[in-house]
Amino acid sequence: MTSALPTIAILALPEAGASVVYGMYDLFKSAGRDWDLMVTGCAGKPLMNPIVVARQAATFDIANNVRLTPHDTFDNVTAPDIVCVPEVFLAPDDTIDGRFTPEIAWLQRCHAQGAILASACSGALLLAEAGLLDGEEATTHWAFCETLQARHPTIKMRPRNALVASGEGQRLVMAGGGASWFDLALYLIARIAGVEVAMQTARVNLIDWHAAGQQPYAHLARARQSEDALIAGCQVWIAENYQGHRRWPRWSAAAPCPNAPSPAGSRRPPACRRWNTCTRCGWRKPSRCSRPVKKPSRWSPKRSATRIPASSAGCSSARSA
Repeated sequence: MTSALPTIAILALPEAGASVVYGMYDLFKSAGRDWDLMVTGCAGKPLMNPIVVARQAATFDIANNVRLTPHDTFDNVTAPDIVCVPEVFLAPDDTIDGRFTPEIAWLQRCHAQGAILASACSGALLLAEAGLLDGEEATTHWAFCETLQARHPTIKMRPRNALVASGEGQRLVMAGGGASWFDLALYLIARIAGVEVAMQTARVNLIDWHAAGQQPYAHLARARQSEDALIAGCQVWIAENYQGHRRWPRWSAAAPCPNAPSPAGSRRPPACRRWNTCTRCGWRKPSRCSRPVKKPSRWSPKRSATRIPASSAGCSSARSA
């Protein structure tokens, strides 16, 4: 298949989700076209040529009983510029031995021809089975990280990352779980058509990067990692309350105010005259205290009063200041 535009081959297989296959197709198709349409009223020139490729030309069902008709087959698409592998709708412990033999062979041929191979979510399993990730950094959906690492011990897993580019010439690109395929598509658009086009595509579609990675969503891959009930309960609490992009665990609305009267002999932080509310996470922290303290180089939990939720009861001294 020949085209003046870069060819983006999107792999279709029965275990793929329609939202990823068609979502990436629409996003690539809109690059360079929709921004001008929104700003000037005239559609711009498309900058990429996405096509849906499968082992067969006939229509078949993919995940959730969606009917899909591919544009072409592996035999005819031998040298695309980019190959995108969607997620595979399987359980982490499902076996894939011999399940994707034609797809894996096609991926190996495309990589040998110099194509960029990109996977979304659990699609990294196919890149690993093709032997392309051995000794390389990789990521996938957090639920599949342990399975992938156990099956391919030489892979350097980066489970917290939403996006990883590795291999010779960074021709292996992987996105983490769920909607991080948006990050993958924008990265590929920036790489092929330029950063400005990727930014325009993101603005048109209101797409934000998953800057926090997968950590806020991963919690614990296994809800119970210990037979000890107390330890297991602590692990579950940490999974539900700690998020990597915050320095602080969540506090309940009923958490006691640090300025409330304390029992004799115990220490509490000084009452604060003014509280600042963080617009990002909603926590409040003191900006000035009633007693003089040495100003630290930067605010940290060890050098300032305890931070509490804005809704905590008993903060009369903080509110009245």
